[in-house]
Amino acid sequence: MSPDLIFITTYTTVGMQNTAGIMIISHHFMNGFEKEFGWQGTRDISGLLSIRTALEFFELFGWDKVMWHNHHMAVWAQHMLCNRWNTIPMTPLDGRLIGAMATLRLPLRFQHIDEPVREILQQRLYNEFKVEAPLIIWDGHAYVRVSCQIYNRPQDYERLAEAIEKITL
Repeated sequence: MSPDLIFITTYTTVGMQNTAGIMIISHHFMNGFEKEFGWQGTRDISGLLSIRTALEFFELFGWDKVMWHNHHMAVWAQHMLCNRWNTIPMTPLDGRLIGAMATLRLPLRFQHIDEPVREILQQRLYNEFKVEAPLIIWDGHAYVRVSCQIYNRPQDYERLAEAIEKITL
């Protein structure tokens, strides 16, 4: 395949060890260039306008250093959360299968939740604790995914740990 144009997303993929390209077929496929590529799903173009500055920011540190930092922060966060919550990760704790994100089960008391409760829990994390971390129900279990970037600090993940420990259903 040799496309004329390549479109990428930079959401959480910048600075990851293994970045994957994904081709998305437009909702208006075969209706002409403007309709196929004009629909962006949101009117907020700030992400698009900030790509150049974001790339320049990462270049200040060096891409290898950014990837090293993000990976090691994800491995650390995975260890810390698994230990605090006495839970299991989705990938080995040595970090060999993660880049800058780690997914692990929520504590046992959250394993029975359904989608409506997950949505409430997700909102409470943000509203009460100002924590953004996706909560996922998959294969009958509840998980959290942490994403680590150069601007994150260990305290961010410790705040997530504390929030989950404090929340009661």
